[in-house]
Amino acid sequence: STVVAKSVAFIERHKDRPFFLEVGLFEPHVPRVAEPPFVGKSDCGVRGDVIAQIDWEVGEIMKTLDRLGLTTNTLVMFSSDNGAILFDGYYDRSVEDLNGHNPTTGLRGWKYLVFEGGCRVPLIARWPEQIKPRVSEQVFSLVDLPATFAALTGQTISKATAPDSLDLSRVLLGQ
Repeated sequence: STVVAKSVAFIERHKDRPFFLEVGLFEPHVPRVAEPPFVGKSDCGVRGDVIAQIDWEVGEIMKTLDRLGLTTNTLVMFSSDNGAILFDGYYDRSVEDLNGHNPTTGLRGWKYLVFEGGCRVPLIARWPEQIKPRVSEQVFSLVDLPATFAALTGQTISKATAPDSLDLSRVLLGQ
């Protein structure tokens, strides 16, 4: 995957100093196309296959952090920009291939709607030296990332830069 190769190369180039890397994974977006090693690997059609591919991609990036000795003091966050949607104008058998899975886990709504099924997404944060593993019910908006990252790195950002961003570093750190 080009995304993995470019991400690994970036990490290798910047391993000796602090860096910020944002990896936008496009697989769940139309047109959904899994790479050959992942085609038919899930029991949920192309949507399941691209999710398996995303899992592999994230794993390869995490292995790079391990290999370079960067794991313990690197904050890694994984999230999504919106909740699930089964039909977004692109027919890919997503409804037929659900195979018993419930993408919104019973929450009302889908992508494009203000209901929780459309906007509630997981936020996974891993920073072994700073964050103890746990599940939190705290609301944390992606809008809050700029202020939170600034606080965690000792930087300041103007309110004009991210006017709605709240510093939720204490939430992230379990304080």
